[in-house]
Amino acid sequence: MGVYYDSIMYLDGALLPESTGVSMYTQPRDWIRPSTAFFCELLGSGVITCTVMALGDSGNSPPGAGMHAFIIGLVVTATSMALSWPTRGCFNPARDFGPRLAALAVGYPTSSFSAWNSWWIWGGWVAPMIGGLLGALMYDLCIFKGGESPVNFSFGRWRNKALKGESNVLKKAFRSRRHTAIDKRLESGNMAAPEDMR
Repeated sequence: MGVYYDSIMYLDGALLPESTGVSMYTQPRDWIRPSTAFFCELLGSGVITCTVMALGDSGNSPPGAGMHAFIIGLVVTATSMALSWPTRGCFNPARDFGPRLAALAVGYPTSSFSAWNSWWIWGGWVAPMIGGLLGALMYDLCIFKGGESPVNFSFGRWRNKALKGESNVLKKAFRSRRHTAIDKRLESGNMAAPEDMR
């Protein structure tokens, strides 16, 4: 800020959020509709989240050691080049909130927090969080094959998990006949309820 202060005062005469302030933090351009701005942030966050999940998946032929940060940097750069023009590219609450606080600290007015119907909340926080969740869901649905995800957990696995939980509860409650029958059922893979379990 110290380097640009004289230039800002020469151009604007004051620290104006709608002029030089938006070069520090994100805010949609005046002619962009709110729905377009929200979708832009949601899409960018989803793409970045999906990429991070792909890099962390050992079943997805991840890159060699030390390449994760480089690839994430490339994806963030490409996503910013493709989607940041309408909103100046947030894609992460820290990208907007930290610079907004810094702008407030150097003298910009608090109106930067109420601009664009409080963009910093619904565009800087809500859209990236929803985009991240949707990106993770899309990765689980379309790419991830492991069983650790609740999306990929089959009905049979949910049923086995419930039976194991029931068996553990019964062991603690000293109902040995029923939990023994459940354990035999789980070991054999036979999901038909035996007579002694009813």
